[in-house]
Amino acid sequence: MKSIFLYFIFLLLANSCNNSSHQNSSNNEIAQNIAFPSLAINKNSYLKGTEDTLFIQSNFITAEIRPNGFLYWGIKLADSLKLTSDMFVSRAYYYEIDTLLYLFLEESDMDCGASNVVKINIPQRKIIWKAGMNGFNLGLPYLKDNYAYVTTIGIIGKLNLMKGEYIYKFSDLYDNKKYSFNKFDTILFSENLTYFISENYSSGHLDTVIVNEESNELIIKK
Repeated sequence: MKSIFLYFIFLLLANSCNNSSHQNSSNNEIAQNIAFPSLAINKNSYLKGTEDTLFIQSNFITAEIRPNGFLYWGIKLADSLKLTSDMFVSRAYYYEIDTLLYLFLEESDMDCGASNVVKINIPQRKIIWKAGMNGFNLGLPYLKDNYAYVTTIGIIGKLNLMKGEYIYKFSDLYDNKKYSFNKFDTILFSENLTYFISENYSSGHLDTVIVNEESNELIIKK
């Protein structure tokens, strides 16, 4: 409940930034504000988190991610892009800006999990870059000033959306004794500090990773 309350406060503060999921930019990239990708919809709601087809619907694209790991625009194999190798996509967030599509993918084979970010040129049907994240429990990405703040179990990262390179990525944060940082619920921004907040499902307390954006130094509170 505390994390939900913090998230509500954050949304009120971010509202003045016009946090739309679709922005316009002369550089075809994320505008200078905060935005949130949309969640791809399961074909079968009871199969969330498992092997299922996921639907994407935005301004310039109607597509689906099928269990074979392909993103389909049409019925032919030529109208598709291979997103994964041996895994299916269990969850996907998508963000479209002008002719670009960003996909944030949680992947699984029911034994192992991974996450990836994929940037696609929509008219050319071409993958520009892929950036691995590792881990499952993919959280809602926060997009701010041409960067994506992404989280999975025990991992946080800041990704340059123009180059597909991480400014920072911190791993091994999950504490299997305290069950800290199993997933991240909220991200807050305050001056040069970024707060990655996780509600501990065991204790109910809020665990926080704080990153200094100038020095990339890390503070952990749990």
